[in-house]
Amino acid sequence: MVIFWRYLNLNPKPMRILHNSILLYAAGLLPWLFAVLAVPVSAQTFFDTGVELAGTDNLPRAQFPQDQFTDQSLTLRAKAGRHYQPGDYTSLNLYGVATVTSFDRFTGMNNVEFGLGTTLSHRFGLGDQAPTLSLTANVSASDYRNGNRDASNREVIVGLSRRITARWLPSLSISRAVSDGDYDVPKSGSGRPGNTWDQRNWSFGWNNEFELGSASWLSGGFTLRSGDIVSSNLPYDLIRNSAKAISLDTVFGEKVVAYRIDARTRIFNLDYSHVVGETGTWYVGMERQLTHGSADIDYDITLWRTGLLYSF
Repeated sequence: MVIFWRYLNLNPKPMRILHNSILLYAAGLLPWLFAVLAVPVSAQTFFDTGVELAGTDNLPRAQFPQDQFTDQSLTLRAKAGRHYQPGDYTSLNLYGVATVTSFDRFTGMNNVEFGLGTTLSHRFGLGDQAPTLSLTANVSASDYRNGNRDASNREVIVGLSRRITARWLPSLSISRAVSDGDYDVPKSGSGRPGNTWDQRNWSFGWNNEFELGSASWLSGGFTLRSGDIVSSNLPYDLIRNSAKAISLDTVFGEKVVAYRIDARTRIFNLDYSHVVGETGTWYVGMERQLTHGSADIDYDITLWRTGLLYSF
């Protein structure tokens, strides 16, 4: 791990920005544990790992073509935890997650992320077509090679799914995500108070899974995200006057500035997955993001991804 960390040229500093989030996570988790684990339960350890190759045509989320840059990234991911089954229809997962991401061109975006999470699920009745309600809470810390982006992150997700047919499983979700940036950020000459990477977002999602056969399926959906976004561009008055916070963003150039603005983003995704071996899954997919920001500051992003997941 130390060798790989040095390869990414990241600073292995103490995870102080995660400390408060872990305390909040633990405080919120204790009532769940007492309520769910008050009865005898069965438990099982799980371990998942994966690798993903991804790309984008607008990494800085810039408005104008001259500020838009393409790049590819490689991500390694590991997740380990315990699965508890306190009842016939209720389950609880407790887990830790670690990811390492390396970019091809803009190495300042290289990052390591560590997190903790839990998911409580309840199915209302017998059979595959009974609706399932889930509640997920995650906390994590992101450590970037370019330290301006270091942040602690928190997210809560409420999901509802119900199988309509043997091949069609739709689901709805609502989530709240909060990121608090590390405050050692060099401001530009006319910066705004606050940290550019302090972000608050609400997301509303609708997803569908369609079984194509015994070993493959197609998933697609739509997400509406409302809240803060960060767009990096060369300075110009329109976005400067609309920004809630401003800082230099030397990842994309010495004169590039990062702006935090209010925006709404429509996200369309489509993925194909196929079983590999007994516990593996290969997937390939695309995503299209259409963002409309304050003062008509708009940009589009196309992303692609492919990867392998294995469970143990």
